[in-house]
Amino acid sequence: MAVTGADVIKAGKGRFDDEAEADEKVAQVWDAVRSYCEWHIAPVLERVELIVDGSGSPILQVPTLRLLAVHSVLEEGEPVDPSRFMWSADGSLRKRVGCWTSEWRGVELVVDHGLDDVPALDGLVLEVATRALIAPAGQLGLRVGQIDERFGATVGGFAFTASDYVKLDKYVIPAEG
Repeated sequence: MAVTGADVIKAGKGRFDDEAEADEKVAQVWDAVRSYCEWHIAPVLERVELIVDGSGSPILQVPTLRLLAVHSVLEEGEPVDPSRFMWSADGSLRKRVGCWTSEWRGVELVVDHGLDDVPALDGLVLEVATRALIAPAGQLGLRVGQIDERFGATVGGFAFTASDYVKLDKYVIPAEG
């Protein structure tokens, strides 16, 4: 399921009805998810060009956690024969002999990567976008009698909660080294 503005409006239970604004908030939350995780995640992208810094070691990590195909590799502008490296679905490429260049932006790849569907992240995007749109401008919470409702940690935007980060951390590319 790809989250839409209509989904966010439904989850908001009548508190807002601007579908264009809801679509924009969904896009903003997905952008923040991808920025935090440092890769595209979903949906699957086919024949996308990635330019990455060379690792200077036998292993090169491509910014993905689900590599589906490697169509071509250029190292410092020169084609790399597919028999000279192996690749793993986790996004790592291993040179059979020698090391990858250490040049910044030294490796260009054409790959298929990403996930078809990520229900856990769709749910998170829906929750965060809904929270952001429920929060009245300038108001972080509301207390009526014994009921205390918190809208979010920011005004006019959104913020991930600690439990959101726990869900996101499963999709973060591990740090090198």
